[in-house]
Amino acid sequence: MIEMADLDTRIEALGPSFGGALCLDFANSVEPRGATAQPDQAGTPRLRQDFNDPYDLVAWGLNQQLYGHDRAKRLWRVAGEAEAAGEVLHRTRKLSDVTYRVFAALAGGAPPSPGDVAALQAAYGEAVRNGTLAITSTGPVFNWPEPDLRVVRWAAAVSAFDTLRSVAPTKIKICGGEGRDGIPCGWLFIDTTKNGSRRWCSMSDCGNTNKSRRQNARRRTERASRSGRSRATRR
Repeated sequence: MIEMADLDTRIEALGPSFGGALCLDFANSVEPRGATAQPDQAGTPRLRQDFNDPYDLVAWGLNQQLYGHDRAKRLWRVAGEAEAAGEVLHRTRKLSDVTYRVFAALAGGAPPSPGDVAALQAAYGEAVRNGTLAITSTGPVFNWPEPDLRVVRWAAAVSAFDTLRSVAPTKIKICGGEGRDGIPCGWLFIDTTKNGSRRWCSMSDCGNTNKSRRQNARRRTERASRSGRSRATRR
């Protein structure tokens, strides 16, 4: 079993949360995402993956405040002992891909595939069946039995349903930035700007990178233009 002291290191290695909804951060668990809109991203090289093993599920859920440190400790033991932990990891990654494809389709103005909608519906149904609904001062919430690693997948499925119900498809956007090795970032986010002008998952990340790239391209063009004028003058 991996030591619990590794938890903080794993949290630090997770990608940032730019989505604006838990389900979108869940879909953004692969970086860059732009090359993985197809059903299977497992063989795509050079990607940073948040969910590499069952312990990562514990770290991700804690980072998203799905539970506190005490529950994380209990889940950590489950991640190292339960034979089913690997299957939970596999199904969690599959749902992350499904969630990405559903919202990426909406962001592109197209209906999601019936197969992906059915898969999301099945995950949501499983979450509801295994959860207990509680009415709080901030609204309804689901509580799930513990320790159970499926809590990450269940919480993401409920968040996806809530987001589909409450957020207009036109508010769902895909980051237009460029990730590593030229692969599009492709991360999803909710555009809350009044004029719907947000283009990047983060202005300080993809936005600044794109701005710097445009500036460098403009400087190269200007240098080439000056060089051309200089040669013409010498003639």
